[in-house]
Amino acid sequence: MGWSKPGPLTKPGHGASFRSVNADLSFDLLFRMANDAVFVADAGDGTVLDANERAAEWTRRSTAELRGMPFTGLVAAQDRAWVESALHAKDDEETFGYIDVSLERARAAPLPCELTARVASLDGRSVHVILLRDLSERMRAMEDINLRNEAIASVASGVTIADARHPDLPLIYVNRGFERITGFSAKEAVGRSCRFLQAHDRDQDQLDILRKALREGEPCNVRLRNYRKDGSLFWNELHISPVRTAEGELTHFIGIQIDVTDRVLDRTRLEASERRYRLLADSIDDVILRFDADGTIDYASPSCERLFGTAPSDVTDRSFAALIHSGDAQALAARWRGVIESGESITTTFEMHGRDGKTLWVEATESPLPLEDETAPARIIAVIRDVTPRVHAAEEMRRALEKEKQLNEIKTRFIRMVSHEFRTPMTGIRASASFLRDYGNSVTPAKRERHFANIENALKRMNDMLDDVLFVSRSEAGKLPFDPKPVDLAAFCESLVEELRTIHGAERIRFSNDLPPGGRFRLDTALLNHIFHNLLSNAIKYSPPGEAACFHVGREGSVLRMTVEDRGIGIPEEDHADLFEPFHRARNVGTVKGTGLGLYIAKRSAELHSGKIRFSSTLGKGSRFEVHLPADTPTEFQATHQ
Repeated sequence: MGWSKPGPLTKPGHGASFRSVNADLSFDLLFRMANDAVFVADAGDGTVLDANERAAEWTRRSTAELRGMPFTGLVAAQDRAWVESALHAKDDEETFGYIDVSLERARAAPLPCELTARVASLDGRSVHVILLRDLSERMRAMEDINLRNEAIASVASGVTIADARHPDLPLIYVNRGFERITGFSAKEAVGRSCRFLQAHDRDQDQLDILRKALREGEPCNVRLRNYRKDGSLFWNELHISPVRTAEGELTHFIGIQIDVTDRVLDRTRLEASERRYRLLADSIDDVILRFDADGTIDYASPSCERLFGTAPSDVTDRSFAALIHSGDAQALAARWRGVIESGESITTTFEMHGRDGKTLWVEATESPLPLEDETAPARIIAVIRDVTPRVHAAEEMRRALEKEKQLNEIKTRFIRMVSHEFRTPMTGIRASASFLRDYGNSVTPAKRERHFANIENALKRMNDMLDDVLFVSRSEAGKLPFDPKPVDLAAFCESLVEELRTIHGAERIRFSNDLPPGGRFRLDTALLNHIFHNLLSNAIKYSPPGEAACFHVGREGSVLRMTVEDRGIGIPEEDHADLFEPFHRARNVGTVKGTGLGLYIAKRSAELHSGKIRFSSTLGKGSRFEVHLPADTPTEFQATHQ
């Protein structure tokens, strides 16, 4: 900043201001409009003679307040001695260099400034023209630069800068991340080309990509095999970016190095595992499906064609639920969500659609797949095994066990029946035999005959029970004979009714017949006798004395329909299901004697005719049994069975 030689100076407080005394117009303009703070101070005592508006603004004092203040009082205490000695050490007309000081400000933090001064002579008076330049912006910029430099130096990845103006692209900077990854210090790396990291492993496809990008000054990303200082291999994911001037001149390359060794090894292990997994999936008979939480399949093993009759490509993108027989989509989705949320495997057995429209039973173990990353969708792997033979075997075993249970129950009932029903006639036989042995010669012939009759009746009853048991045994073995012959059904039923009336009384049976006289049908008379003898005997046995059982015989089209109805004790609802089981007796029979075989024998006899028995009953009001048999005439039977 130049000075013209002004006229005589009047000091502040003793007349006009410095600028008003012979002020040069150009200096005054620069003085007032300068961006820097300008102070004019007496070279002797350092008193401020004048200051511009910028000086007043920065110090937060008016120019009037600044005049007369010692200049060193405006700088921070730690800078005062240095500034004062610097100002007094300078000769006339000499400018001294830049020093950094802090400018004190009223009611504000000190302002960092760069100070320079020139000694000038004004009307024979020596003054200091002092300029202060605000360093706060520059310091903030330097802080930002230092922060960035520290950030680059501290980043975990390797950061390098190579000089693109040199043919060998030598490194001019490496950060601490580079040192940590490679084991080479900055001193060992700077000045060398990055090629030293490849050692002798120069035959890499990715190197060709890198060289081309460097030649053309283009960015690129490559993955290279590099070697640390100790010779150990690491995988380097290298990102190269060119740096150009505003005019487009290539000056540097910035390199970012990321050690991805663990990632590469993990990927290698994953690929090996995937190969083993696919080899296993392709080799085993079990079907392997992979699907998302909604059941959409994205992988199916080859064995699904063997099991389901569908190629893996036809299964992919379909819903797993569509393959499940009677699959409840909502229930399945809830089950799969549970697998994903719990992280635990579950094993279930269900039916699926198999080859040729057949249904097969499968056992599926569903397990959640580990997520590859947080953004990957949750998926489930299902290993499905055909267990149809096992399920059928289990069902056969269950039926066999159920059959064995029934047989054991029949055996128990049989033993109970024998011990109860055989005891009564045997007791009678023993009593009559003892009486005849002891008193047979002394009793009347009539009384002796009555005891013989008791013995015969008891033996007949026991024989009948044994016949019933033998019938059950043959029935269970499938060896019951069926010998249908032409039978006049009306005459047969009338004869049976007469026989029973002789035993129970004529008033106990009312018989009605809608069949035409002489109507003959192909029937087994022995089985017919089993059917109606048992039904009519039960109707009479479980009815009050004097109540008659109604027996009706008729024909409806191709069916012979015979009914036996009574007004007896009825059958409890709880006994309906087991009523035709061997040795089963209703719980309300009381002391009425019976073996529990009559209804079983009647039902099996009807079934051998390809007929059936239906019943209805009301407790305390009676029961109605209907027997339906095919109305095959001899001609019809012959035509049907030829």
